[in-house]
Amino acid sequence: MLNKIIAVLLVCAFIFTCGCVKFPTGESFSSPVSGGIVEVLDIPESERVDFDYAISELDIAGDEGLFDINNYNVHEVNGVDVALSGKAKSWIFGIKCMDPDTSEEEKCSVNYLLIYSKYGWKKVAWPGILPESTVDIQNIISPAQLYEVQNSVIKSNMDSVGTSECTLGLSGGIYTVRINSGNESALLRFSAATGEMI
Repeated sequence: MLNKIIAVLLVCAFIFTCGCVKFPTGESFSSPVSGGIVEVLDIPESERVDFDYAISELDIAGDEGLFDINNYNVHEVNGVDVALSGKAKSWIFGIKCMDPDTSEEEKCSVNYLLIYSKYGWKKVAWPGILPESTVDIQNIISPAQLYEVQNSVIKSNMDSVGTSECTLGLSGGIYTVRINSGNESALLRFSAATGEMI
């Protein structure tokens, strides 16, 4: 529930700040579009990031002090705007790690979202709940492998919904593919170890 409230507040803040744009006197804004709904173009493949590359960068981020590399666990992974190649606009890692501001006796863990895109890492403290189970990155097939093995199933669902992108969640040993466009949606679940449909 808290996650939904935070998401709604962030969207409201974004809408409010975007709507409060004032042009200096005498200047005007002209748009090539006369009005109405404008189709959002697909994200170019060059803007997308491979999951395996993001994982290799995760170790580097830890070495650079973004989080405690020696004491962390990945509990959830989400891919944003994932294409049929298995590459995403960004990868979000929900991690728990030791709070550097607590003593060894207290052993307080902190939730973070580590967001990786072509622009690098961004770390956000996460007040929400992460799944209890951890993601064993070494014993899963990569999103690229999943999308290769299940290409026809995922593509046919994307086509029927009318989109070329989806979100991909990974937790509890299960990949969840969410395909949304307007009022249409589809939900697919696969084993993270084998890629078989559940």
